[in-house]
Amino acid sequence: MRGDDGSMSLSSLKSELKEKKDELKKLEKRLKGLNTIWGNLRSSFDDDVQDFNMKITSSSEDLINGILNDNNVQTIAGYMKNDVEKTPEFDSDLSEAISSITSEINSCQRSIENLESDIRYLNREIEREKQEELKKLLEKVIK
Repeated sequence: MRGDDGSMSLSSLKSELKEKKDELKKLEKRLKGLNTIWGNLRSSFDDDVQDFNMKITSSSEDLINGILNDNNVQTIAGYMKNDVEKTPEFDSDLSEAISSITSEINSCQRSIENLESDIRYLNREIEREKQEELKKLLEKVIK
C-alpha cells in the first residue's frame, strides 16, 4: 500500500521482505540440491569410468600375456583397449545432462543474487519508513 508521497507502508514492506526471504530459502535449498546432483554425477561417474577402463586395460594385457605371439589375440586386445568408456565430457548424453544442470545452477545463482539485492533494498526502505514514521511522531509531540 502506497502512502500519499508514493512510499509503501511499513507493513507492506515487511510483508514483501518476508516473501523475498522465503523465496530465497527455497532457491538456496534448490541450489544445494542441484550442486549435490552435479557433484555426484561427476565424481561417481568418473570413478565408475576409471574403474571400468582399468579393468578393460588389465584384461587386454592379461589376454596378451596369456597367449603370446598370436596376431588374432593382439588384434582383439587392441579392440578392447580402444573400447574404453568415455569421460563425461565426451559422452553426449551425459554431457548434455551436465550442461543442463550447470545451466540451472547458473539460473538459480542469478535468481539468488537478484533476491539478495531486493532484500537489501527492502531493508533500506523499511529503515527509511521507520525513520519517517519516527519523524512524524516527533513532529506531533513537539506541536
